[in-house]
Amino acid sequence: MKKTGFGSIAFLLGIMIFSITAWAQTYSSVSLTVTKNGSKYTVSNYSALSGYKVSSSSKSNDILTIKVSAGSGNSWSSKMKQSNVSIFGDLTNGDIKEFNRDSSSQIVIKLDVSEDTSSSGTIETSDKSTVTVSGSTKTSGSSGKSSQSTVVDDVELNSETGRVYWDGNADEFDLIFYKDGKSVATYSTKKNYYDFHEYFTGAGIYSVAVRADNGSDKRGSYVLSNVLTLTAEEAAVIKSNILGKETVTETTDSSSLTTSSPTSDGNGQWIKDDIGWWYLNSDNSYTVNNWQKIGDKWYYFDAAGYMYKGWLPWQGAYYFMGEHGMETSIWTPDGYYVGSDGKWLPALGRNIAG
Repeated sequence: MKKTGFGSIAFLLGIMIFSITAWAQTYSSVSLTVTKNGSKYTVSNYSALSGYKVSSSSKSNDILTIKVSAGSGNSWSSKMKQSNVSIFGDLTNGDIKEFNRDSSSQIVIKLDVSEDTSSSGTIETSDKSTVTVSGSTKTSGSSGKSSQSTVVDDVELNSETGRVYWDGNADEFDLIFYKDGKSVATYSTKKNYYDFHEYFTGAGIYSVAVRADNGSDKRGSYVLSNVLTLTAEEAAVIKSNILGKETVTETTDSSSLTTSSPTSDGNGQWIKDDIGWWYLNSDNSYTVNNWQKIGDKWYYFDAAGYMYKGWLPWQGAYYFMGEHGMETSIWTPDGYYVGSDGKWLPALGRNIAG
C-alpha cells in the first residue's frame, strides 16, 4: 500500500511540474510604450499580449534606462537582441542607445531622451488671420493647445467596422494601432473615434492604444482597447466594410446641422494646417457641420470645420467625398458606384477591380 501511495504522489507531482512547464513562456521580442509628460516618462508593456513587465525605469544624463522582467516562471530567449525591441509612443526604435540581456529573467534597454531642438513639423498656411464661426474663433496655422483633461476611458475597438471609440475631453488624441503586438500605424485626431479598417490585413491579434494630448507637457497615458483575435476571413470582412471610413458620421439628425443653408463662396481660400484642409470664406468665416459649394464642386465640412474625406451618410443616402469634394458618376476606390447626384447606387453591386 505504501508503494502505491508513493507512486500516486509522484504521478501528481509530475502533472504539476508538467503544468508549470507548459504555462512558462520564453520571449524573443518585447514591445513597450513610452509616454513623455513634461520632463517625466512613463513606460508600460503591452500587457494585453504578454506576461513580461517593466520592473523599473529611471532617467539620468539624458538616458532612460528600462529594466524588463520576463515574469515568474518565464524567460528571455538567448537569441533576444536589439532588433527584437519595439518602442512606441513618444519615442521610437531610433532612440534605442543600448540593449543588454542581463540574464534569462531580465533585459535592459537604454533610450536616448536628450532634447531635440529641431522643429517637430511644418504647418502649411497662408497667414495668421483669425476667423469666426458661431461666436468662436480659430487661428489658421495655430498649433497652441488649451488645458483639457488627460483622461481617456472606455476605449472600444469595434469588431465589425474596425473603428475605435473612446471617452475623453482633450484638444486632440494620439492613437497607435497594433497587430500582434507590433505598431502598424499612428494617428492624431480631434474626434472621439477613428477608423482603422484598412489595416486589418490577415489573421492576427488587433488592438488600439489611445491617449489625450493637450501639448508636450499635458499628455495622458496610453489606454489600451479591447483585443480582437481574428481569422483571415474575419479580418477581410472588416477591411472591406463600406462604412469603415474615418469620415463616416454617426448621426444624420438634421438638428445637429448648422441652421444656415449651404453656401457658395468662390472668393475665399483653402488653408491646410496640421489637422487638414479647411476653407476660409471671403467674409472671414468658415463652414461647420454642413455642405458648401466651392467653384463647381460640393464639399462637406465637419464639426471642426475641416474638409470631410471618405464615405458620408446624409439623409438616408451615402456620398463619397474625395480629395476634391463629392465624387459623381464614378466607381469609388473601394469598388462602389456613385451616380451623377453623388449618391451610392447599391443595385450596381461592387466592382472588385475598383
